[in-house]
Amino acid sequence: MKKQVEIATVMVAILLLSVLMVPPVMSGLGDENATSMNKTNGDSIAKHVYTNTGKTISGAIANQTNISEPELPIGVAATDDLVGKIAFASNMGGDDEIYVMDADGSNVVQLTSNTANDWCPAWSLDGKKIAFASDRDGDDEIYVMDADGSNVVQLTINTAWDVFPAWSPDGKKIAFASDRDGDDEIYVMDADGSNVVQLTINTAWDIFPAWSPDGKKIAFASDRDGDNEIYVMDADGSNVAQLTINTAWDILPAWSLDGKKIAFDSNMDGDDEIYVMDADGSNVVQLTSNTANDWYPTWSPDGKKIAFESDRDADCEIYVMDADGSNVVQLTINTAWDWCPDWCWAPTITDDLIGKIAFASDRAGVPGIFVMNADGSNVVPLTSEKGWFPAWSLDGKKIAFCSDAGISVMNANGSNVVPLTSDGGYGPAWSPDGKRIAFCSDGEIYLMNADGSNVVPLTSSTGYDEFPTWSPDGKKIAFEGGNGGDRICVMNADGSNVVQLTSDSGYCPAWSPDGKKIAFASWRNGGDEICVMNADGSDVVQLTSDSGFEPAWSPDGKKIAFDSSWDGNREICVMNADGSNVVRLTINTALDCSPDGCSSQIWDPWIYDTNENGIIERYEASIAAKDYFEKKIIMEHALEVLLLHFATQPGIGD
Repeated sequence: MKKQVEIATVMVAILLLSVLMVPPVMSGLGDENATSMNKTNGDSIAKHVYTNTGKTISGAIANQTNISEPELPIGVAATDDLVGKIAFASNMGGDDEIYVMDADGSNVVQLTSNTANDWCPAWSLDGKKIAFASDRDGDDEIYVMDADGSNVVQLTINTAWDVFPAWSPDGKKIAFASDRDGDDEIYVMDADGSNVVQLTINTAWDIFPAWSPDGKKIAFASDRDGDNEIYVMDADGSNVAQLTINTAWDILPAWSLDGKKIAFDSNMDGDDEIYVMDADGSNVVQLTSNTANDWYPTWSPDGKKIAFESDRDADCEIYVMDADGSNVVQLTINTAWDWCPDWCWAPTITDDLIGKIAFASDRAGVPGIFVMNADGSNVVPLTSEKGWFPAWSLDGKKIAFCSDAGISVMNANGSNVVPLTSDGGYGPAWSPDGKRIAFCSDGEIYLMNADGSNVVPLTSSTGYDEFPTWSPDGKKIAFEGGNGGDRICVMNADGSNVVQLTSDSGYCPAWSPDGKKIAFASWRNGGDEICVMNADGSDVVQLTSDSGFEPAWSPDGKKIAFDSSWDGNREICVMNADGSNVVRLTINTALDCSPDGCSSQIWDPWIYDTNENGIIERYEASIAAKDYFEKKIIMEHALEVLLLHFATQPGIGD
């Protein structure tokens, strides 16, 4: 692996593998006087690296011989909120290989195994691929493999140093650093290694690219001002802006999932520590403070944790802390060097969510209905014409959806498309017996037979009545509306006997499988949260505190799935029915699943529109949804309207 003398201590995060073993001779290093680098604890590591390459180093660090051994911190017990996977490099087998572990440090699995050095792993946003650097061909190149370590593919082939891959959020591009033009620059290429484009061109050292979650920006480190600072630029390399300005070395930027924060490594207090700042460079806060070196921050999917590497136990280990720097937990404990962690932001899917996901996408050029496995694999297009807003029948044999013609229904394999309405309509909801479909149109709720016949209006009010959902026995329909609007109401399935259940804000009702409870979303306490009440409207209990929308019960009534915006994007989460043990399932999409032919649906009253980078953005529906679905207003980019379904038992309805 080629090491760069210029970066001294700031490259310790890259060079850790060299401390416990003699690295290969690298022709790119030159003799260096390091006095001006003004480094402390990490200097002896740098000295070890440089002298083992046969080069000389003089100046302030030349007389240092030992790495300091800082006092070990007192950690806390790992908790259930440490979810997902963390990839990292380790030389526990003798040379550096890529490993993956659960976010609590358990279940460590080795992914690569060879005599080369494999390092700096980077997850694709969907969690299916890991890019990494390896010197297996004699110099460092970028490779990619499946998340289980299989199907390794070399992406770059040259005599340069290609390192630090970073995926674009849509998975189509990989940014990386390379010295192919004589100094380190930022490049981007297609995910298959083609179409390499140089983004930075100067005599400085530009490295550590990190895509913003919306795909519009790339943060990176550069010494163009004489020491290393954090910069940001547009994804095409334009509009470079400097975020940090100081005499320290600031490197390794890492965006939070909501794009509002950037964590980074800096030695501004004398040794390497983890800091965080707003995405515009303001409000810099130091998170770690000790005599050890802390590097390589990586955010948890929910933005509440930051994993990092540290030599505070005399060798390098992976740690995790709260996003404010508190509650440090050591994840790896061994005599090896465990380093360059990368936290996977992909959904953590549980065994409760099985089966198929139907969704709308314009990946074929126009909005259409697709189906895939719950893990995102085996995507199959179902429609050749425009389609969105899919809803499964309870038996899993049919899918109702919206099209230019109105509401249509088709077989679950996409065959036999039959238009049901000719004058608009949206939000179809199947009755438990599959014989009827409730839907919305012109701010009212209608009912029709499953073949589109016998359309009957169920509501007639001065407000908007929307988002019907059936009781498990099929005798009632709950909905959002009432003359005041934004209230939970219930009526008989024939539209009679309308009763308003909530006096405060309420929307998106969902009956529990036993019919005794109704979960719903509410703005009553100043923010959108999930509440639950008895089916008669009594005993309202708020379950969430970090935002929640569109609840949906699991078949056994023990879980509630819901939509949350705690990270700045809309995410699908699941929690216990009492509000405990919240687990995030998606990154920024909702789901429409029909496991094993049985489903309990949640209608998601939001429009999903993917931007030019493939990131799904979300817009409040209400009037806009009505205009979209009834007037067929096609947005500029791809529409993604999806519904979340759970497996249910026969007889349990929407």
